[in-house]
Amino acid sequence: AMEFLLAALKRTRRRLQLENLILLLLRILVLLLLALAVARPFFREAPLDAIADSDAHHVFVMDVSSSMGYKRAQNTTLDVARKAAEKVLEEIRPSEQDRFSLVTLSQYPETVLKGRNRKEQLRAALAELRPLDYGTSIHATLLEVRQLLDDPEIRNQDRRVHLFTDLQRLGWDSRD
Repeated sequence: AMEFLLAALKRTRRRLQLENLILLLLRILVLLLLALAVARPFFREAPLDAIADSDAHHVFVMDVSSSMGYKRAQNTTLDVARKAAEKVLEEIRPSEQDRFSLVTLSQYPETVLKGRNRKEQLRAALAELRPLDYGTSIHATLLEVRQLLDDPEIRNQDRRVHLFTDLQRLGWDSRD
């Protein structure tokens, strides 16, 4: 009878150790999830978005007013803005559905590039931009951007506007 009791005690002990180990792991997992919830981690991309193809229309709005010709050290303000636009462009991983457009920010805004699907085309258009003799009109430029975004030919779900400017005060003053 003692042998049966010792064998039952061994089996019960193993089962209890396994249950305690599982319980310990569950408690640790709950604490980790609680710590993550409190920390509110920031993920650059949602895990599913990284796998799926994007469907974005990227509108680059580049200030080409006369103030962008101001030269600081070796580069003009337009050169600095162009480098910032290149940096943003490098971070974009386009799919076949993505489109790129370029709008100039000035008193007389113009859509230089419309709905192209290659980054190289945007890069070339950015390189050709030169400062104009006009001032800045944010209102007129945003109307041009809105017209571009409402264009029925470009049907991207996600629309992103990237604005590169020196933020001259006169550009924001508008009677409209």
